Amino acid sequence: MLIEPMIQQDDFLRMNVLNYARSEFRTEAQKLKPIGIGPTDFTNIYNMSVAWDYVLKHLHTTIDIHEIAQINSIISANNNEDVTGGSFRYCMAYCLGQPAPNPLKIHDLLDTAIYKMNFDKHLILTRAFDIHYNIIAIQPFADFNKRTARIIMNWFLLKNKYTPILFNHKTDNQDYTAALRARLNGDTKTYTTYMCDRMCKTQHAILKMLNQRVK
Repeated sequence: MLIEPMIQQDDFLRMNVLNYARSEFRTEAQKLKPIGIGPTDFTNIYNMSVAWDYVLKHLHTTIDIHEIAQINSIISANNNEDVTGGSFRYCMAYCLGQPAPNPLKIHDLLDTAIYKMNFDKHLILTRAFDIHYNIIAIQPFADFNKRTARIIMNWFLLKNKYTPILFNHKTDNQDYTAALRARLNGDTKTYTTYMCDRMCKTQHAILKMLNQRVK
C-alpha cells in the first residue's frame, strides 16, 4: 500500500490519519447495524471512541485474550442491554444464522486464533482479516463481537504500520454481512476481496482528507 511509507515517515500525517479514523469509528457501528434497528445509540458511539483511544495508548501492547476482553468490555459499557462486557458467553449463540462453537471451546479457539495472528508466517493483511473473521465466528462474548473484531483487526494493522480499515460506506450495511457469510460458507476469496476493497477505499478517503488539509 503506497500510503504506508508516507505515514510511517511523517508524524503529522500519521496523527491526521488516526484522528480521521477515530472520527469515523464513532459512527461506523451505526452504519453497519441491521436495517430496522432503532435510532442512534450515543452510548455506543461514545464507547467506540473510548475503545479507539485505548488502542492508540496501547499500540505496542501484545494483543492477547485479556486485551480482546478489555476491548469488548469498553464497547459494552453502560449499554441499556443486559450484557456483561469482557466475559465469555456461557450459553449457545449463533453467527449469521449458524450455530457458534460450544462455550466450553471458546478459550481454546480464541487462544489459537490469537497465536496465529501474532506468530503465523502469513502476510499481515491475511492475519488481520483472519482475526477479524475468527472473533466473529467464535462469538466469544454475549454481544458486540463484530465491533470487537473490527477494533482488534485495526489494532493489529496499526501495530504493523498499516492504515486501519473502515466500513463507513452506505453499501457496507449489506456488503459487510454478505462477505462474512461467504467466509462462513467457505468462500475465502469473496471475503478477502471485499476486505481488500474496503482497505483501498479507506486509503483513498484518507488521501482525499490529507489533500484537503494541506491546501
